[in-house]
Amino acid sequence: LQTHGCQWRDFVALLDVCGILCAATGAGLDPGIYNLGLGESMTVRSVAELVRDAFEACTGSRPTLVAADPPAHLPVPYRVVVDRLGAFGLAPTTPVRSAVEETARFCVANRGSLQ
Repeated sequence: LQTHGCQWRDFVALLDVCGILCAATGAGLDPGIYNLGLGESMTVRSVAELVRDAFEACTGSRPTLVAADPPAHLPVPYRVVVDRLGAFGLAPTTPVRSAVEETARFCVANRGSLQ
């Protein structure tokens, strides 16, 4: 990681992002700002741990996590309000863990062509 990884983010699977953007173009949304998220935040470091878990499951070897030490005062978690899109039935459905595991499997299966 380039930082300590204690920052909070609302991660969304790319497949969900693409599907929701396509659906939103024809959904008759009023102009404005719409937050796309699961409505639950997790730290960058916790997603890095999911990546480590997924690659270990695929390869039997656990990657090393290199990150700065956490700060003395940790960032406060937050929740992204996603109700506006949700009111149109536009909400992500893929758990972050599943998306990470799928990406890891793809990367390991295609590592020769990805290099």
